[in-house]
Amino acid sequence: TCETAESMTAMRDETMPGEKWEFDQAVAEVFDDMLERSIPGFAQMRSLCNDYAAYHLGDYGLVVDLGCSKGGAIAGLLDDPDIGWQIGYVGLECSEPMVEQAVQRFAHCSNVTIAQCDLIDDVWPIAQEAADVVLSVLTLQFVALEYRPEVLDNVYKSLRPGGTFLLTEKVMSSSINLDDMHRDIYYDHKRAQGYTEDQISAKRRSLRGVLVPLTVQGNEELLCGAGFDEVECFWRHGNFAGWVAKKNG
Repeated sequence: TCETAESMTAMRDETMPGEKWEFDQAVAEVFDDMLERSIPGFAQMRSLCNDYAAYHLGDYGLVVDLGCSKGGAIAGLLDDPDIGWQIGYVGLECSEPMVEQAVQRFAHCSNVTIAQCDLIDDVWPIAQEAADVVLSVLTLQFVALEYRPEVLDNVYKSLRPGGTFLLTEKVMSSSINLDDMHRDIYYDHKRAQGYTEDQISAKRRSLRGVLVPLTVQGNEELLCGAGFDEVECFWRHGNFAGWVAKKNG
């Protein structure tokens, strides 16, 4: 039986980001609150990811979470009654503070492995064609554009035939006017969640050049270019979207 440690004491996100965004200790401590208050529809997105993962898992299998942060997605799958305990999980994360908290969280789970790993520079510690489901929840947007095809190629190779990739990303709109509309509504959401104008502005500046979103079409072209046979959007909330991509061959 795997008993995950409770998520670290839920600390309210009062951070004031520096000049360049980093997933440092300060962010790790408030990350759960940051996600829930910063991402519109986050709970629904997380729930849908669990549903799609559960649909594609049998009694045995492997789930790989790219950019697993503190392990929130893995913890949700472990708690899902529709997913068997025989499923193995690998969480890959480059931030040392995030890795430390994820390792602590799953210290008593023999079926969970957390590894510090750069998706670009390091060899992924999983066998080729081993995964049944790969998750990338708000992760690919932090990978430099020129390396995203390589990352998605590795995702495709790591999946078994019939495997599934679940991708969620912040997205740009197809026009400047629509993008401005989504951005303004997004900032209104953050204000309603208690973020100050200074916090919103500081985070926007610090993420410039670090978080680089694509359009919906751009993300779908990358997925098809990596070889995925079927690609469909399963969730959209303002300037955030999620896709399910199948490897049939």
